[in-house]
Order: sequence, then structure tokens, then C-alpha cells
Amino acid sequence: MTVRPRIILAAADNRQRRRLRVLFEAHGYYVQATATQDEALHALDVSVPQIVVHAPSAEGANGKTPEIELTARLRAATSAALIVLTATPGETPVVDALAAGADDAIAPPHARGELIARLELAMRRARRTPERRLHVCGDLVLDLEARELTIEDRHVVLTRLEYRLLEELVIAAGHLVSHDDLLTRVWGPAHRGRLQYLRVYIGRLRQKIEQAGARVPITNVPGLGYRLDREANGSAGANGSAGANGSAGAGAEAKD
Repeated sequence: MTVRPRIILAAADNRQRRRLRVLFEAHGYYVQATATQDEALHALDVSVPQIVVHAPSAEGANGKTPEIELTARLRAATSAALIVLTATPGETPVVDALAAGADDAIAPPHARGELIARLELAMRRARRTPERRLHVCGDLVLDLEARELTIEDRHVVLTRLEYRLLEELVIAAGHLVSHDDLLTRVWGPAHRGRLQYLRVYIGRLRQKIEQAGARVPITNVPGLGYRLDREANGSAGANGSAGANGSAGAGAEAKD
């Protein structure tokens, strides 16, 4: 299975955002485009890209450029390669972006050939890191290094707690994991016995897996815990319905 590298694109200008998205996708990247700082940070909270591209369009009200303000926040939120396309030409914006944590910075004009070459350079650097740990369970591919779920070459967006819960089940695939073990590892010892948390989040995982077109390999063992089967058998949603669906009210307490 070939998984397309994921880019989170943070670009405030609509035309620039569309142009960059089309360019990157044409070269084989999966692009999650965001228009605001909050959207970009939220995207990093629920998914793990290989590259983050930040393309600001104007100066901030306090005199600092958005390159610096958002670059620092992006750097704090991810270890992925961070590339800034500065809004203004010259050496100073590039130096400032690098000082704020960018791995690379490009001043305008942003030539298409150079942009793609910089992305490829970032990917080559990433490949020099240790081999990624992939866990395959039926149609599910969980990348423990990228902290990312893929189903049939489609990225499935998970929240931090959804990912942590699935990670625990995947690592123990084929074996029962007790309710209290899951609650302790994902939420902490103070949450032992709070089975509504598991019902809500297992329900969310099942729903997202089904919506991605895969069969759900999570089995509920009443009174004991949950097991992720090594192979997904049976129709979607048929792997133990008890506790699968958490109502909105039940999920209000189990926050990410």
C-alpha cells in the first residue's frame, strides 16, 4: 500500500491556498488546507503530517509578521518539517522565520519548481530517520511514528484521545485489554471505572472506521474489555455492538 505524504497547508490568502493545494496534490501529496491560525493548530492536534507549509499574506497588527507569530506556534505543536513561504522578499523575513523554528524558508517569488524541490528535500531528510513502525489490522494501517491512521490510502482524522485508544488496542492486537487498563493508559489512573469514556470513544472510532469504508475489527467482551482483531471479519459494525454507540450526552464529560 502506498500512502501519500501528508501536508498541512496554512495559507490565509484564498487564491494562494488554492494554487498551492493544486500544485502539491498534482505532485502526489495529500493536502489538508487551512485558512486561519486556529484551523492550522487544530489540524495539527488531530493529525500528524510529514510537512507543514505556512504561507502568510500580511503583517500582524503588533508589528511582527505572521511568519514569526504562527511559525513559533506551529513549531511548538509539531516535529514535522516546517516550511515558511515568506510574504515579503528579502533576507530578513527568511532569517526571522528560521530563527522562529522553520526548517526552511523561501522568499517570493515562490517558483513552482523550487517549491516542489524543497518539499522533496524535506521528505528525503525525513526518510533518514528510523524506519516507521506500521501496524496492520485488516484494512487499518496505524503508523506509530507518524501517529496516523490510514484505510485504503485514505487518511482518517482522529483526535488525540481517539488515537491513543486505538494505539493501545493495536499494540495488543489479538488480545483482550481490560476496561481499567485502557482507562489508565489513555486517561490516567483517576479515571478507572469510568466506562462511559470507553463507550463514547469506541463508538467514535467505530463510526470513523465504518465511514472510511472498512470493516470494524474492535470486539467488545462484555464486563471485561475490548479486543482489536488482527483481521477484520464480518460486515462493518458487526463486531460487538455492546457499548459501541455513545450518545452526545454521554460524551460531554469525556473531553479531548
